[in-house]
Amino acid sequence: MAEADRLNEPGDAGDRYDTAALERLARFGGAALLQRMAAMLAVDGPRRVERLRHAAEAGDAAAVAAVLHSLKATAAQLGLAALAACCARAEDLCADGDLAAARGDVERVAAELPVDIEWLRAMSAKAGS
Repeated sequence: MAEADRLNEPGDAGDRYDTAALERLARFGGAALLQRMAAMLAVDGPRRVERLRHAAEAGDAAAVAAVLHSLKATAAQLGLAALAACCARAEDLCADGDLAAARGDVERVAAELPVDIEWLRAMSAKAGS
């Protein structure tokens, strides 16, 4: 079974991914748009995680919240629902000044983003075939 099919099976992906978001993007810009956006996130995502970790280590809750806000919007647009929710939760904690409570979600974002990028690549390749 192809990786994209496995990840998209009910009960496996659960609420982690919103394939309807990808379908909307595909209707708007086709498979080429999905592939470009997946490639951009593969490059930009790790940079955002680096900025996120740096700001967290510096204790800069506002900077952490700003990176999380940007990543949340990108994740939601690309169907990465669980990542978007995690970013939103941590962003809210940072907005409340509770960076310490947000650290777990910050690390989860860092750990989950590479998995989500691979899912997105697989789904965009599937859309292009």
